[in-house]
Amino acid sequence: MEAERRIEHERTIMDPNVEILTVRWNPDDSHIASACSDGTVKIYSSVSGSFIRTLNCRVGTGPVPITGIRWRPSASFGKTKNILIALTVEGTIMHWHATSGKTLNTIKLDCQTLSLDYDYEGKRFAVGCSDMNIRIYDESTKEVISNLVPGMGELLGHVNRIHSVKFLSDNMIVSGGWDNNILLWDIRSGAVARGMYGPQIAGDSIDSTSNLILTGGYQISDQLQLWRVDDASLAYSETLRSSERACMVYSAQFSKHDCGAIFALGGAGCDEAYFYETASRRRFAVLNNLVKPIYSIDFANYSNRVAVGSGDGSLRMLSVLEPTVVDQEI
Repeated sequence: MEAERRIEHERTIMDPNVEILTVRWNPDDSHIASACSDGTVKIYSSVSGSFIRTLNCRVGTGPVPITGIRWRPSASFGKTKNILIALTVEGTIMHWHATSGKTLNTIKLDCQTLSLDYDYEGKRFAVGCSDMNIRIYDESTKEVISNLVPGMGELLGHVNRIHSVKFLSDNMIVSGGWDNNILLWDIRSGAVARGMYGPQIAGDSIDSTSNLILTGGYQISDQLQLWRVDDASLAYSETLRSSERACMVYSAQFSKHDCGAIFALGGAGCDEAYFYETASRRRFAVLNNLVKPIYSIDFANYSNRVAVGSGDGSLRMLSVLEPTVVDQEI
């Protein structure tokens, strides 16, 4: 008889004075970055859970929430490792060398910077903004090399702030935000190739694997949706609800080490995270008993571990245990 997958708690790191808005494993899974509501990014050892250092992204005098972080991929052309980008709500894009704690570069925009992603090789990064633009930067020069512009007239594009961007390939980006549009952009032409309507995206809640796009909506129904990349059709939809309270999603992601065999979503309302098998769409675990929203979920790159960041100041490290075959007595 085959047992079901399940999640197992490893450890919880608490910082009750802040909200944990984004968590991210570094490329070799040795460290976890935790981005906070006070404008800092804290680096921890993923092995021991010990605190390593704080990266202070506050440019002014007051606390400025971190809206997104990404580690530069290990496949990057650059020789320097453990490079991390942090965005702030005031429009600052900061490159850090997390190992030494040094700021390498700072870009200041006249709008809020809300979401970002690296391409696979780390040669470019995309930033979604409150002015409805997606700016694509060259990682080497830190200059804008392409701008995916807002919708206007018959021109398709976003008409509200952009809370999630994701590279699908070298030439394709998917994005979403408050306008309920999920747009697939052809970077070469700078135009929308396909679009889906429905999910309101309020966090880092778009991901992809193979021919599927996962979206987590900040809404009271159909929060979980899977879309086909090739024709933008809806493959699956489910309402997330617990004890008559809807889970309005802030974060959604496929697992990485097994090419998206499972996925997870978490958010506000019932303050829970849900874990699913991708092929069967079967829910196999729920992380509950939290008192504040789940803002971020990130799977490790080379193992079955998961990091979860919450509004209660907690960074939880979990393991997804694979099914095992158990002999059944007759």
